[in-house]
Amino acid sequence: MSSSSTNKKEDVIMNLLQERHLNYLGLTREDVRKNPFWQNTKSLTKREYQEWLEYGVNSIMSISDCDRTKAEMEMSWIENKYRMKIKN
Repeated sequence: MSSSSTNKKEDVIMNLLQERHLNYLGLTREDVRKNPFWQNTKSLTKREYQEWLEYGVNSIMSISDCDRTKAEMEMSWIENKYRMKIKN
């Protein structure tokens, strides 16, 4: 697989995850443009966070055509890179 193809898939996955995150918070792309720190000011519930993780794994498996183990490893990497607040 070429690196440009890999980058496109990663972009698609990241966009899907961000859209899902915005949906949980009831935010739009316009809201994000107005508040670039939105990820630090709004929180997901623990349940929403777990659903977001599962959505990410499923999206990775679907888009990258890989098995669950590889998708979970990829999602773990994304999770560490993606800033998100979780309610206690």
